[in-house]
Amino acid sequence: LTNTGTLPLSDVTVDDSIDGTPTYISGDVTRTNILDRGETWIYTATYTIIETDPTVFTNTATATGYHRGEAYTDSDSCSITIEHESPLGITLISQNPIGADPDWGEWGGGLYGYTVATGGGYVFVLGEGHNIYVYNAETMEYVKTMDSYGSTMATGNGYLAIGDPGFNNVYLYSLSDLDTIVTTFTDPNIYYQGFGTGIAISGDKIIISTLGNAVNDPPIVAWSGHVYVFSLTGYSLLATLESPNPTYAPWAPFGWSITLSGDSIVIGEPYGINGGNIHLYDSTTYEHVRTITNPFIGGEFGWSVASLNGDILIAAPGNAFTDGVPEPIERAGQVYCYTIDGNPVYTLSSSNPCVSGAFGYSLATDGTNTIVSAPGEDSDSTPAAGNAYIFSSEGTYLKTLTSLNPESNGGFGCSVAIGTGYYVVGAPMEDAIIDSTTYIDAGHAYILY
Repeated sequence: LTNTGTLPLSDVTVDDSIDGTPTYISGDVTRTNILDRGETWIYTATYTIIETDPTVFTNTATATGYHRGEAYTDSDSCSITIEHESPLGITLISQNPIGADPDWGEWGGGLYGYTVATGGGYVFVLGEGHNIYVYNAETMEYVKTMDSYGSTMATGNGYLAIGDPGFNNVYLYSLSDLDTIVTTFTDPNIYYQGFGTGIAISGDKIIISTLGNAVNDPPIVAWSGHVYVFSLTGYSLLATLESPNPTYAPWAPFGWSITLSGDSIVIGEPYGINGGNIHLYDSTTYEHVRTITNPFIGGEFGWSVASLNGDILIAAPGNAFTDGVPEPIERAGQVYCYTIDGNPVYTLSSSNPCVSGAFGYSLATDGTNTIVSAPGEDSDSTPAAGNAYIFSSEGTYLKTLTSLNPESNGGFGCSVAIGTGYYVVGAPMEDAIIDSTTYIDAGHAYILY
């Protein structure tokens, strides 16, 4: 602390924004407790960086002194960048790993970790043959295999729903009894395909999407998507929802992503007009309420969605990153937080934006923290190994998670979920090594803390 002014100061105090009151060390040469002109006093304060501290850590010191009863105050700040390392975690590997023929390409293996979920004290991991592997969430020990079901999962209100879009079924289980199917939902229209592509459970409703055609008082728009609302009490069909502007989109139509937030059903249409849309429907009347459009000229707005304390998180992994860079970083990805009324709250971005990084490919939140994946990003020295980022519910960056076995094009972050005190991240294209045998693209799932 240096007095650069023209007046000596008495009753000097220093306040530190992190530590509180620093300790005086030296500098009062005359021992008068007066900070003379040009004199420098040394103070010290200690703080230990913790895991949840933001990457850019700012500390501010404020000094106050008096001359003839008049106070003089000044502040100064310093910021440092913290390199958070991924904590150690647990690597989960299939009980029956299947490796790909090297000539098959990256989708030839078992793809263990393609989808992950948590709930009821369990961790669920989709593996080869569409099997669901179940683990105890406390010990992470293998519990059982749920054979030959689907490729999508959702948990909520004491249930596990497994979607089998290839056969147009969704199987509902109680989380207290994973051996018995409570009921099977089927597509009300047998001519549609992909029933179970998206699933969401909240309260007494289950929302299920299909890739089928939309009949919007002609013309028929092929592969534009449907969303169905079913009751969880009587399992009856309550409503059928269609896009107000159906668009041909066989790979990611209306209903590709769905969630419930407050009194609204939130439906993503990532390949809709203008680079993707989000449609909100009243969860009681099922009337269309509003459409939120992509704020950036890009793509895939609505690829994944999540409800966050009454707001909505909307991912656009196809959008470019433009903040502070000379040229847009194409397909780096962004995630946007909106209110149910359609007002923007904040934007989440990767701290390591890469071309085709796909930040926002998968996301999940527990209301306190949010995990956002970027499976196409470079990770440390491994190209396109993938990253996952943790943010607070207010949008503050907390840390970065990386694969424990990083591999180029390994798909780390293709799926994510949040449990109590841990995160689950799937890496379905990573090679698995078991007893010195390598299973190409067999996949991993990681429990990270």
